[in-house]
Amino acid sequence: MDMTRMIVRGRCLGMFRAPNPWEGGGIDRWTVHVYQVAARALAGQAAAKHAQDAPQQLAPSQWPDRLTPHEAIGIESSDARHHLLPHAIEPLCRSGALPLEGVPLLLHHVEHQLVHADFPLHTPRLILKYLAPVLAAIALIPLVLAWRETWGRSAYLGIALALLLPLAAWPVLVRRWRTRDARLRADFAALAQENFR
Repeated sequence: MDMTRMIVRGRCLGMFRAPNPWEGGGIDRWTVHVYQVAARALAGQAAAKHAQDAPQQLAPSQWPDRLTPHEAIGIESSDARHHLLPHAIEPLCRSGALPLEGVPLLLHHVEHQLVHADFPLHTPRLILKYLAPVLAAIALIPLVLAWRETWGRSAYLGIALALLLPLAAWPVLVRRWRTRDARLRADFAALAQENFR
């Protein structure tokens, strides 16, 4: 069974109509979905489960309050092109600061500024979120052994240090990502206020 991970389209939240800037700006029918990470072998089942969802007009009040770390919101055009919403844009949609009709235009306008880390389901962000606490917990074992055992103390301390050193980069990366998210969110909110209100 192929257990490599991939992003698949999940449940449909609703639909809206807006210009499609990737196809000349004509009015298109967009659907909003929750995307999720799934094993490649199970991706077909996950997609088929929601294939018959009947999209209704989506209002900001219907936006999910919370998503799991393995979920993200994205939009799909009528020609089956998918666009995940970056961290900086999704909260604007949820709050109503950015009308749904403005999402494709704003995405198209800013996509050249975005990098992989700006999007949910970015593998390094997910790995750090879960791996850092695990490494910290594992590092406690050799630290306890070094405290209790005289023999091999330096070896135990070396193992603990090797496990803890990668954690030193964790707060730096998290702070960098959050700072960038906040800056982009402010920039995109200003663009939304200027162009779509």
